[in-house]
Amino acid sequence: MKNGKPLNLTYLTELINPEKSVYITKKRVLGLKIRIEGYFYSDGYVMKSEDKLFVKIKDKKRYVERIKVSDPIEIWGYPIKDFNYSGFKVDLPIWHIQFQFGLETKEVQISLKTINVITKFLQMLKIS
Repeated sequence: MKNGKPLNLTYLTELINPEKSVYITKKRVLGLKIRIEGYFYSDGYVMKSEDKLFVKIKDKKRYVERIKVSDPIEIWGYPIKDFNYSGFKVDLPIWHIQFQFGLETKEVQISLKTINVITKFLQMLKIS
């Protein structure tokens, strides 16, 4: 809600840049799974306790596990950014080539960054 009015999809999507709002900090292969850890960040939106991040593979949606990223950032004792609900961890089967992150709030569901594992791997090889 903003100013006592419910947020609509258009307003919320203006606040959140889908391609730049999911940051992946760790990737590990664990047997036949890939563990991905990261956090959600947007200049215009802070995740609330009831918000949920999810990963969509084909038509199936899997909610991610929340993890603590850091303590709130404070200036003069006032919290500026609170990452309390933004950190995530998810284990995905290694054979899925493409998946998409999403954010589900009380009002809307927003599709975020799409990850193509093969493209990311090829980009990694180019840099090396």
